[in-house]
Amino acid sequence: MKEQIIFYLQKYLKHSKIDFSSTEILVFQGKNKQFGDYNTNLALIVAKKNKDNPFDVAKKIKDFLETFAYFEKITITKPGFINFFIKKEKIIAKALVYFAKDYQEKFDTISKLKINYEFVSANPTGYLHLGHARNAIIGETTIMLLDYIGHNVIREYYINDGGNQIDNLAKSIYYHASKKLNLKNNFVESSEYNGYEIIDYAYELAKNNKEIFYLKDQNEIIAKIKKMAIEHYLIEIKRDLKSLKIADFDIYTSEEKLFQDHKVEKVLSDLKKTKYFYQKDGASWLNTEAFFDTKDRVLVKSDDSFTYMVADLANHVQKFTRGYDLMINLWGGDHHGYEKRIKSGLEILGYKSNKLEVDYITIVKLLENGQEFKMSKRKGTAIRIREILEKVDLGVFKFSILAKAKSQMHAIDIAKINKKDINNVYWYIQYANSRIHQLLNKVEKDRLNKLKLKTNYKYLAEEEIEEKLLLKIASFHDQVLQAALNREPLILTNYLKELVQIFHSYYNSCKIINDNKEIEDERLILILALKNLLDRIFNILKIDVIQKM
Repeated sequence: MKEQIIFYLQKYLKHSKIDFSSTEILVFQGKNKQFGDYNTNLALIVAKKNKDNPFDVAKKIKDFLETFAYFEKITITKPGFINFFIKKEKIIAKALVYFAKDYQEKFDTISKLKINYEFVSANPTGYLHLGHARNAIIGETTIMLLDYIGHNVIREYYINDGGNQIDNLAKSIYYHASKKLNLKNNFVESSEYNGYEIIDYAYELAKNNKEIFYLKDQNEIIAKIKKMAIEHYLIEIKRDLKSLKIADFDIYTSEEKLFQDHKVEKVLSDLKKTKYFYQKDGASWLNTEAFFDTKDRVLVKSDDSFTYMVADLANHVQKFTRGYDLMINLWGGDHHGYEKRIKSGLEILGYKSNKLEVDYITIVKLLENGQEFKMSKRKGTAIRIREILEKVDLGVFKFSILAKAKSQMHAIDIAKINKKDINNVYWYIQYANSRIHQLLNKVEKDRLNKLKLKTNYKYLAEEEIEEKLLLKIASFHDQVLQAALNREPLILTNYLKELVQIFHSYYNSCKIINDNKEIEDERLILILALKNLLDRIFNILKIDVIQKM
């Protein structure tokens, strides 16, 4: 409905020959019915630009828009806010489109893009922990939102299997296995990874692949352990992601393979040909400060080892060759500075860095009995996703992640989110699902199947709370679009909370199963539309609907 109002406002601007970007037109859903269903400050902005009186501009907009049959009335509030009251039949028609389960939402105001979305990308140095879970859940839901509005999204996982961390992992596994086997020629003196998942796997290798540890070539031993460990932990990572209902990735890019295929070498060679490459103190540098970075960056250290930046640039160059309209990375908040050096490197290589966008998530904590669990793989205290799901229902856990802005620090209190009462937002929402299904179960299926949309509704929206519910349902299109464009699932979960709150008030105050069968039919059509809409939302969130509580 917001889109429709913006469309009419654009018509006015074009008619009045006012140069104004569509992105500058802001329309808000009204919080107070006396100020309309929607309102805008457009007149104030136009007046400021053109040095006019805002109330006079608002009057001109009002007069122009009143010629369209969409509005019941339009009012102006000083100094120039315009309030739109939409005709009830328009609200009803928009809300009840969801009566049809297979209704296809259209988003004609946006260009449909081919998008690469890289998320999770956890190092295969152990199992996924709580921080990875937040990245996975927010990333997957964002993709579902982008898909919903019509984009073609390709999921990508970047496997960091070519750096020192993987070498150290293999050495740590060897260290623990050699202790188990009582090897005399233990050539690794200490372990950097000491989590139970590392020690358990080391013991497993010592039991089932003992021969590896007796090979004469130390490099061969580490290479074999590394290969097996990467395969093992990737299988476990995929299993953990599946437990969160994360779809399988379309592309898995291996850092090690980028080296093997000389992609990293090619990027370094291309950088050397530019004026931004130079040598200093025995190292190879890139003048990234000439672009977006705060300082220049080392590409190759004085010991001839590559920094992560070179392989990461090679990874992004491969994405550019696949012809995406947009590439999005979902990174942890501690990577903020890294974006600038990657974008600088891409510009130096001749690529448009504005095709790459990076979203960030902040840390998440898990509390039990008021105490925080720590999350350090190397100290062996990481909270594995499977451990979390043993303590918390999957739906509760996912919703608790999605009900916070991705940029906001989040502490999940297990005791609080496990409480099944109406003070727990998740269960309050699921209670709405349960109420709707129980209500519909009271009606014969044949009767429900015979219900059809009507041209005119005699009783629907006569009650204020009913009109409010219809308007909220009708605004889903605007809300899901904003959630997708902002890549912020919180917008959708906030909408869901507000929608359910209105429904509960409606359920408590309006008799849906009614002596007047005409009223009952119209209200059942509304309830079916709401049920189908809730199913859509839960499908986007990938959370199961609970039909009975």
